[in-house]
Amino acid sequence: MRHTLKDNTLTLYPEGHIDTNNAGQFEKDAFEAIEEAQGASLVIDASNLEYISSSGLRVMMKLMKR
Repeated sequence: MRHTLKDNTLTLYPEGHIDTNNAGQFEKDAFEAIEEAQGASLVIDASNLEYISSSGLRVMMKLMKR
């Protein structure tokens, strides 16, 4: 997953499919990026996301709560 940090805003760019097979890796990558960008605002640009399962949505909810 690609991510950028600009003007104290971290933007995550998930792509393709997030499902039970890769939701764990998406979560790990996302939280690593958040740790690196401590204190930054979070934006998730899902414009290149084709499919997201309930597992992926759970990860998104965790991210937004953080």
